[in-house]
Amino acid sequence: MKFSQKLIASAVLLATASFATAADDTATVVINVTKDAYVNFTGNLQSSPTLSVPVASIGPGYVLGTLGLDTNVSGGCDIAVSSTKGFKLVNTADASEDLGAYTITTFGHTFTGPNTVIQNTKALATCDVADQNVVMDGTVVPADQAAGTYNDTLTMTVTMQ
Repeated sequence: MKFSQKLIASAVLLATASFATAADDTATVVINVTKDAYVNFTGNLQSSPTLSVPVASIGPGYVLGTLGLDTNVSGGCDIAVSSTKGFKLVNTADASEDLGAYTITTFGHTFTGPNTVIQNTKALATCDVADQNVVMDGTVVPADQAAGTYNDTLTMTVTMQ
């Protein structure tokens, strides 16, 4: 009998212990999403950057196209314009032939050669600017100018301040 009493007491103890060990758990999840800042050029020069300008158009006030800026941040930007040929249209077959110096006016500033960082960088109060004209002012091409293609490559860079 003693054996069976011990067995019953052990069974009751085990049953009681299994009810007493209920458990719970908690998980905390933190979700972070990061949206990168951007500034992009807009306008037709951004999407069609190669231009063929009629020689008769070279002169004061020729509109090359439009550029603007779009951003998702507040604050200012710096706009810089550089030229591979010192703001001159140079003959592709004879580099000694050029059409003289020209300037580019856009974003409220006139960019000229020779390329210097101070002269060719303009601080803008905002990085969100509506499309505006990019104007080329240059010399009138003389009638006896050498035949050929004259070109230059401009690089326009926008940087958040």
